[in-house]
Amino acid sequence: MKVHSWVTLCLLFTLITSPILMVVAGRTSYSENGAGYTLYYDGSSPTNPTDLLWGAEGFSIVQQVSMPDEYIDNEPIKLSAWVGISRDYDGGPQLLQGGWAVTYLWDASQFVYYTWIELYPPEPANPIAPVNPGDEVHASAYMVDKSLGHGRICIWVYGSTSIQFCQDYQLNEDASNVRYAHFIVETPYTPAVEDYARLPKFNTIKISDVSVVLSDGYSYTVTKGSSLINAGYYFKWILQQGNYTNVDVSYDSTDESVVVQYITSKR
Repeated sequence: MKVHSWVTLCLLFTLITSPILMVVAGRTSYSENGAGYTLYYDGSSPTNPTDLLWGAEGFSIVQQVSMPDEYIDNEPIKLSAWVGISRDYDGGPQLLQGGWAVTYLWDASQFVYYTWIELYPPEPANPIAPVNPGDEVHASAYMVDKSLGHGRICIWVYGSTSIQFCQDYQLNEDASNVRYAHFIVETPYTPAVEDYARLPKFNTIKISDVSVVLSDGYSYTVTKGSSLINAGYYFKWILQQGNYTNVDVSYDSTDESVVVQYITSKR
């Protein structure tokens, strides 16, 4: 078996991992690569909410995955579970995000799990450190100062390893007034093949303790996801590739979790 150093893996992931949330407008809609929930706070319409939302946070336990029930040799097989914020409901014009991911290395015949952060565009995903199934990955994305475009993403890992990492980013002026919080499981876009990665097989992936940070710029309030969902302040995304619905998506208010359950990898 070919063994990769962590430096080599970082270079590989940086080149091919560029998560992009591709969505279709609507309260419950289908996406070519993402599944989960996008939350916002109040506003005159779902696409024009208030600018009181400043951040998003939650955690996900890394889940063991296996080869898809249908795939083509050497095609990208990967998924990521992440928390992020953006100005627009579709993740634009910039998306500040982070979480955990898994990708299959064909030359090593194995899946590799890791944490990552990203401000996209312009940067590709930045791998932080390897993790293992069962590890608990916490992610927090928030604006430090909207007027200055100053954002921050933090990752904490508990389990087989202990990681505490934060990175500051400078958002473009047109992107800094974030209004949406995203809690997503996706198959990232892979530029090398100009397509989304194939979804590996898993049981259930949860993003738990889903919360958004609301602020008037002076004081801060943390609001649980169920409060916004019960008020109708959400978009729900269901992953569908080709003619197949790939996952089922629900929200469990008992532990404030976005629940993504595998159906098929077929397209």
